[in-house]
Amino acid sequence: MVQALIQVLPPVLSKAGLGNLRTPIPLSFDTRHQLQLTFDYRWGHGTDYNGPKGFMKHIFQDLGANFVVLANSGVPYSQQSNFTQDGAFGINDRPQLKGSINGSRLPWQFRVNVRIDKNIELKWGKKDGDGKRKSSFLNVYLLCQNVLNTKNIISVYRATGNANDDGFLTAATSQGIINGKNDPQAFINMYQMKINNPNNYSLPRQLRLGAILNF
Repeated sequence: MVQALIQVLPPVLSKAGLGNLRTPIPLSFDTRHQLQLTFDYRWGHGTDYNGPKGFMKHIFQDLGANFVVLANSGVPYSQQSNFTQDGAFGINDRPQLKGSINGSRLPWQFRVNVRIDKNIELKWGKKDGDGKRKSSFLNVYLLCQNVLNTKNIISVYRATGNANDDGFLTAATSQGIINGKNDPQAFINMYQMKINNPNNYSLPRQLRLGAILNF
């Protein structure tokens, strides 16, 4: 748990005999719970190989898979009690704090990453006195991040707590502003496109194919 201490008017309170009052608040990167589960399985090489036998036995030799399951609670943010035009520019709207600083939290995040790799032995050079040649290993891997394509919320609008709606279009105090536009419906459509910010979500599923040469 990461917290900050806010000291409130120490000279005045000290003179009043109340001491120094401090209020602990969580910092913006305070994640209370973090869980990680890792599972790794791979087949051996040569005499240590314990995979399928027969015609296709060499395909699984030196092949492995790694699974990582990650989950963590959301970080804090400060709610606001009024609706502001977060999707507009040059608007002098002042947010009003609702509750305490960083008194609300984002939802939990969950993701699964998978890495499948295989070592391929490469022999090169001339044979030595024992009849052996130098060898190196090429590790070919496929990395899939966020396998389930989970739509994790990493940022929200403070007035609603939603990632795709700041509440301005449906607020009663906003109807006069909306109706005063030259084309209210066009303004609503464009505002909804702007407010549905993809940066409020974590990255979608990603695939990476690569190779590592060890020699």
